[in-house]
Amino acid sequence: MSALSKFLVGGLGLKISKATCYEMVHTWNPDCNRAIVDPLWDGWLFAFKTYVIFYSLTSVFSTKDVRQIRWRKILADSVRSSFFLTANLTIFLWLNCQLRKILGFFTVPTLGFMNGMISALFAILIENRKRRPLLALYITNLASETAYHQLVNHGYLKYIPNGAVIIFGIGLTGLLHLYYKDKLHSNLRRSIEYVLLVNETQELFSHKIIQKLYSPVGSALLMLRQRYAKHPLCRHQYSCISRFVEASSSS
Repeated sequence: MSALSKFLVGGLGLKISKATCYEMVHTWNPDCNRAIVDPLWDGWLFAFKTYVIFYSLTSVFSTKDVRQIRWRKILADSVRSSFFLTANLTIFLWLNCQLRKILGFFTVPTLGFMNGMISALFAILIENRKRRPLLALYITNLASETAYHQLVNHGYLKYIPNGAVIIFGIGLTGLLHLYYKDKLHSNLRRSIEYVLLVNETQELFSHKIIQKLYSPVGSALLMLRQRYAKHPLCRHQYSCISRFVEASSSS
C-alpha cells in the first residue's frame, strides 16, 4: 500500500495517519469486535426511548381520540427505527476497522466520509420508507450546520454571530421554492406540510373547536382572529398573528 499512500500524499495532497483504529476510533476497547459490541445495547436502548416518546407524542397530538391510537404500531415502529440507528453505528465502526486493516493507514475519506456514506446507505434500508423524507430533512439541516461550523473553525469562512441561522434560512428558502414549484416527491411534500404548516388555505382549528376550548383560551384565540389584520398575500382566513399562535400550539 506504499504506492497508494504516496499517491494520496503526493498526488492528492491528503494527510495520512498510521494510528491504529483503537487509538483513533474505539478508544474504549482495544479489540475491534468487542468495541463494536460494547455500545450496542446502550445505543439501542437510548434510541428506543427517544423514538417511543417521539412517536407517542406525535400520535397523541395528531389523533382526536386517544383511544384510537395504535400503541402496538408505535412499539413496532420504535423498535424498527432503533435498529436503524444501531445498524448505522455498527456498520460505521466495522468499516473504520476494516479500511484501516486493508489500507494500513487512515486518511480523510476513509476516516469518516466513505464509511459514513456506506453505513447510512445500508442502515436506511431498515427504516420505514414513509419516514425517510422527514429524516432526510433533519439530517440535511444538521449536516449543513456541521459543515458551516467546520469551515469557520478551520478558517475557511469568517465567523458571523448566529451564522448557523443564515445557513438554515438559505436551506429552508430552497426547500420552499421547490415545494411551491411542485418539484418534490409527494411523501416529502406531505412531510413539509406537516412540519412547516405551509398549507395556508386550511385552517388549523375550526371555529367550533375554538368555541369548545377553555373560555379564556378560546376567547383569546377569537380575539386574535378578529381584531388583527393579515397580509394581502396571505391565503389563510384570519389574521397573521392568530395563524402564528395556532400553528405554534398545534406543533
